Amino acid sequence: MTCTRYKLADSTDKLILDYCNGKDRYGRPDWSEGWAYFGKEVARLLEVAVYQDDDVFFIFDGHEGAGKSLFMRKTAALIHRLLIHWNKKSELSTKNIHMTVDEYTKASLKAKYIGHVNILDEARRELNRATSQSITNRKYTDYISECRDTNQIHMVGLPSFHDLDKNLVLFRQKFIIHVKKQMVIDKTTITGTRLERGKFVCYMRNRDLINSYFSKSRYTYPKKYAISGVFDGIEPIEFSMREYKEQKKKYRKEKYRKQREKELGKRQAKKENQLQYLPDL
Repeated sequence: MTCTRYKLADSTDKLILDYCNGKDRYGRPDWSEGWAYFGKEVARLLEVAVYQDDDVFFIFDGHEGAGKSLFMRKTAALIHRLLIHWNKKSELSTKNIHMTVDEYTKASLKAKYIGHVNILDEARRELNRATSQSITNRKYTDYISECRDTNQIHMVGLPSFHDLDKNLVLFRQKFIIHVKKQMVIDKTTITGTRLERGKFVCYMRNRDLINSYFSKSRYTYPKKYAISGVFDGIEPIEFSMREYKEQKKKYRKEKYRKQREKELGKRQAKKENQLQYLPDL
């Protein structure tokens, strides 16, 4: 039994290193590379969730276009492959990505397998703590606070973790992954600059993170981080980008259609209220 466990550990390490490009220039294993080290930590948390009755909640944040949605999909694909490698049942496709809290909670409740991955993308409008009394915000916060016994993996992506409810940031998350983008000098381009994506840093729950969350100067990040690294831009084969883009387009149309109907409804109500007080001729 011990021999089998060690063999599984060695093969798991090899899977992570191959997936996360955890090798030096000579092709030797290199855990110092941040993406590979992050993959190792994901495997550790996943093992606890699957075998020791826990769950995992990740927060991915960063500027629009920084690559946080891609990083969520890559992390989800790693988890899926680890589960298959450990002889656990797992399903992963574009159906695991949700744009609304209602879709997210419904899919999570219907999930059949331990370690099921749930991704809430485009969550800024749904979970902004400025509207902390909104139905969707309270529903998501309550659900994540109560669903540990399902032993699932939960991921949420939004511009800044500061916009989330404090219960999620201070008590539920295992990692906050901040994805960066920046302009760098590149003499091969027309303007001499190039947009660089793929760099990330991971924060764990500590005093610096708590102080950053409650800071009066909003949207500040701790100086100390647990992991930093770079992930590649290769899309996991488990997801269909055509379906994902169609899903985002459908959600965007539906969101602005509802907003338009709400605005028209308010205008109509205001007009009817004004007509009510007009004198009879």
